[in-house]
Amino acid sequence: MIDSFVRRTRGEEGVALIIAVVLMGVVATLAGLMLTVGVHTDQASARGRNWVQSLHVAESGVDQAMAKIQAAGGNYSGTFTGSTAQGSYSVTVSRQTRNQYTIRSVGSVLPGKQGAATRALQVTMAPPSVFKNALFSYTTLETKNGDVITGDVWANQNAIVEAGTSVSGSSMDGLLSSRSPRLRAASRSRHARERACSATSNARPDW
Repeated sequence: MIDSFVRRTRGEEGVALIIAVVLMGVVATLAGLMLTVGVHTDQASARGRNWVQSLHVAESGVDQAMAKIQAAGGNYSGTFTGSTAQGSYSVTVSRQTRNQYTIRSVGSVLPGKQGAATRALQVTMAPPSVFKNALFSYTTLETKNGDVITGDVWANQNAIVEAGTSVSGSSMDGLLSSRSPRLRAASRSRHARERACSATSNARPDW
């Protein structure tokens, strides 16, 4: 009986070895999978970081272009390159009409390497529009005494341009727009006639 127990125990030694090898294979597979996922996550994070940094580099190029335009008294156009601690940029400045500038900046981080990122940024600069109208009113605006106005006239309610007033522009209000004082006066007369006709048509006959 003791001999049979010893033989049974010796026969099970091979099964234990197989189980140990299988478990080691499973653990090694899981470890390799976790390592792969970790490396992929690190690469994705690096690409995302470089993508954001390339935008910052391009913005630095735009800042340098604005500084060059100001240093040249608003008379600059051309191409230049530069770099920051994060990457390098290439900027092209084109001067347009009416003192407008187009700035195109390309920022690059780790060019030619793994995780490289490049982003382009285009900015249009123009002087601010200070005054859009020569005369402006939130209520009613009325001109008198032969005024001479150079520019547009705008009122939120009524823009009344009296006879003898010179307007080099347009007269606009919330109800109608006109190109000249004469047309504005004619429009008021037309509206007055329309209101008179409407009142006449709505009157009840007296039988």
